[in-house]
Amino acid sequence: MLSIRNINHGCTQVEKFLNVAECVPIVGMLSSALRVKAAYGQVVFGLGCAAVGGVGLLISALADDEKGQKTFKKVTMFGAEHMIHGALNALRGFGVLLLGTCTFGLGNVLMIVPNMWKEDHFAPFFQYGKYTEEQSKANLPY
Repeated sequence: MLSIRNINHGCTQVEKFLNVAECVPIVGMLSSALRVKAAYGQVVFGLGCAAVGGVGLLISALADDEKGQKTFKKVTMFGAEHMIHGALNALRGFGVLLLGTCTFGLGNVLMIVPNMWKEDHFAPFFQYGKYTEEQSKANLPY
């Protein structure tokens, strides 16, 4: 069964792969184009989760179901978080694609610098699930 934690872990692994690939000349431009396409899908996925969570939150509020409200609030936050990640991934993808195109692929090597600043090299700057898990550490539907 898919859970929030598994989805966030999978997204983190895909983003790490794309972060490594974008540092390689020529390959970085291809991975940036792939990142932009994946970002569109991520925004749509997040929008769907937020919509389902919003409708569920409304129904559970009308039914006075407190447990349902907590669950659907988490689903809504999860969706919002993925919409934000998708938008940021699209911006990064376009930026790195532009950098690689303007420098004939050699500028992609510069992308090593921001990836090495972090403690967890090549991990996303904004960790998946951080906002969702901080808002509600208990009772997450894992």
